[in-house]
Amino acid sequence: MPEGLSYRGATYVIKGKKYETSIGNTAQIEIPVMQVGETVDITIKAFVKNSEENKHQRTITNKVKLTAESGIELETNEISHTIVEKLEDTGDSTVTEPIEGTYKITGLAWLDEDKDGRRDETEKLLPNIEVILVNQETGKIVTDPVTGMNKIQKTNQNGVYTFSNLVPGKYIVVFLYDTANYDVTAYRKEGIIEDKNSDVISMGVTIKGETKLAGVANSIEILNNDITNIDMGLVIKQKFDLRLDKTVSKVTVNNSKGTKTYEFNDAKLAKVDLDAKTIEGSTLVIEYKIKVTNEGEVPGYVKKIIDYMPKDMKFNSELNIEWYEGERGNLYCSSLADVLLQPGETKEVTLILTKVMTNDNTGTINNVAEIYEASNDYGIIDVDSTPANKVQNEDDISLADVIIGVKTGEIYVYIVITLVSIAMLGIGIYFINKKVLRKI
Repeated sequence: MPEGLSYRGATYVIKGKKYETSIGNTAQIEIPVMQVGETVDITIKAFVKNSEENKHQRTITNKVKLTAESGIELETNEISHTIVEKLEDTGDSTVTEPIEGTYKITGLAWLDEDKDGRRDETEKLLPNIEVILVNQETGKIVTDPVTGMNKIQKTNQNGVYTFSNLVPGKYIVVFLYDTANYDVTAYRKEGIIEDKNSDVISMGVTIKGETKLAGVANSIEILNNDITNIDMGLVIKQKFDLRLDKTVSKVTVNNSKGTKTYEFNDAKLAKVDLDAKTIEGSTLVIEYKIKVTNEGEVPGYVKKIIDYMPKDMKFNSELNIEWYEGERGNLYCSSLADVLLQPGETKEVTLILTKVMTNDNTGTINNVAEIYEASNDYGIIDVDSTPANKVQNEDDISLADVIIGVKTGEIYVYIVITLVSIAMLGIGIYFINKKVLRKI
């Protein structure tokens, strides 16, 4: 064996049967008697020894010598190969040739497409996931003893990472992933073997002064061996999205003339005109419908709805058993708090408010409702809304307007009869033009 190679045994095939030789100090192989015309195929295994310092390639030349029992010796021609050192393809600039007496932590990242917590052979491996190795005792990023660089790398095209040259101790592996689109899969799901499960939980970590959500594999202890299969499984993030819609369904007017009801079909804008003579002292009863729809993929709860009741409106608890009045005159509804709203499902609540009219308080009644508190079993926040923040362009807040107008004039209908002359049997019949004025 030439300098730079370490012999690791050989195999040979004769008459279709494969034989193996044990590893020894020399690459010497004994072959049984060969018959005329027979061929033996020999494969010699060798490892490249550690690179010399500051030397990243070398030329290795070798040949094979055959000695027969008869004493005849034959040699092959020399064959040369240039061996180029290549760091392990993990995307880690700190990966070097292993130092004797040190160990490794390895693993991979994959997409758990069926969300069962098990890595299947057909599931996608995830490259370019940033992985950081932290010393559990100090909380600091581990540095490589050869390069002095932090142990930070990205998974390679096969989703694999490797941290080498590690001394015995306790470590934490941190995976930084796209938290906007992914969640971690189930942690070490029961019944799944170690090399197929996921070893991380999702938690907040502070890296270089910045706190972010990450996948964390905690308390990895190296004693005197390598640690393998510290893996992270990701699932495509399910979206939690609740929408609130508020509309007007009915307006009832009570005054000295009696009661009149105006029906509306889920109107965002409703208009009612009142007689100027009876507007003073009229009472409006406005019925609102508030619908909450689960537009996401995660079942959730509408823990509380808030209605920012206008100041000149009145709340009657007897008309609204699902609602109660809180601070600053705001109204709250918790009737859906224990109702699990499935994706695509809609639930509705009704709110009835009143207003006593005067000659000076006509115009637009603007009423706004919003989801005050929402939750789900996965702790996922709403994808496009923040509860109770009063931001108008979010879909968990909605307003409904009622315009109160006044009839200021009288409407007249003119009935006109035109003079017509009809000759019938020589008799002239005349209709006199008659104008009738009727006030409504």
